[in-house]
Amino acid sequence: MPQTQDLLVANNESDSDPPSPSPFPFPHPPPPELRLLILSHLLTSPSPNPRGTTHPSTSMLLPHSTPPPTIPHHTLHPLLTLSAPIHHTYRSLTLTSPSISRQASHIYYGTNTFLLDLSPRHRAWLVRIRRRNSFLLRTLTIRCFQAHGREVLDLWIGKVVMMGQTVVKRCRELRELRLDFGALATFPGGHWTPVLARECVRMFVEDEAVRGAWRLRRLGKLRRVVVCVNNEWEHTEGLVGLLTRLVEPRGGMVKKGVVVEGRYVVTVRRGMVPGAAPEVPGAQPAATHLTFADQERRFFEGRYNRATNTLQTQQFQWEEPQGWPMIYRQGVLHP
Repeated sequence: MPQTQDLLVANNESDSDPPSPSPFPFPHPPPPELRLLILSHLLTSPSPNPRGTTHPSTSMLLPHSTPPPTIPHHTLHPLLTLSAPIHHTYRSLTLTSPSISRQASHIYYGTNTFLLDLSPRHRAWLVRIRRRNSFLLRTLTIRCFQAHGREVLDLWIGKVVMMGQTVVKRCRELRELRLDFGALATFPGGHWTPVLARECVRMFVEDEAVRGAWRLRRLGKLRRVVVCVNNEWEHTEGLVGLLTRLVEPRGGMVKKGVVVEGRYVVTVRRGMVPGAAPEVPGAQPAATHLTFADQERRFFEGRYNRATNTLQTQQFQWEEPQGWPMIYRQGVLHP
């Protein structure tokens, strides 16, 4: 009997003890605000570097289940390192529940910048993710040239046309569009003939087939178009004239109020980027292709002001960035 009474007393004392605190400070499921904060942390790429310093490709994502674009390895390697974990996390979240899948899709497609090229598989990616997701895209970068490889000019124009038709049809909620132009290596008649980046910009602005495909006026929520010229900065006046035609009220390719911005992009030694750690004399880098980085500088901005019905353009004074003009072209350093 004494042992039975002792057990009863012990049980009564254990029942009266306060419950142990939960390891989580919120009930299950978490509040919607906290859930969105967690999903944003898991699915959003890091913030890009300040405008005008380094190339924003360090914060872009590559489209999943497609071959990577033909870009230099010093740019491709960070993109692959960044894109893969975020994509795998997104795919896992879409298998949990319908509500979390919808919220994850809004964050994954709506807050990240995706880097595409003119290949058919990247155009097919915009179709494969279906309109409910492609309509969530807010920022898109189209790389309109290859770092290495041959191009046939007529085929290049055809690829630009098809990409424009796909973007206008599938990305109706786009806010910012970035177009990267660079020199094309063409071989008419078996002879190597380069087509410079500024000529590609001219064809984009003047070619009737391209203008008919890139009907940017149909993108009602578009606010900014950024045109980047890679490794050419000697002909600013001609480029300013071409970009001004994009914002003209009659014959322009964008709606009134859309900002068109022009930027120069150049590849420099990573140690010359402002804020980088000093290079150790005589030290051999572990990977030579990772010792370079892309820098960019803005040289033009224009838009048609709706309030005053005037065309406003601004050309920025040229300031040679640190590390220029030590550039990296076709695998060879040119002082």
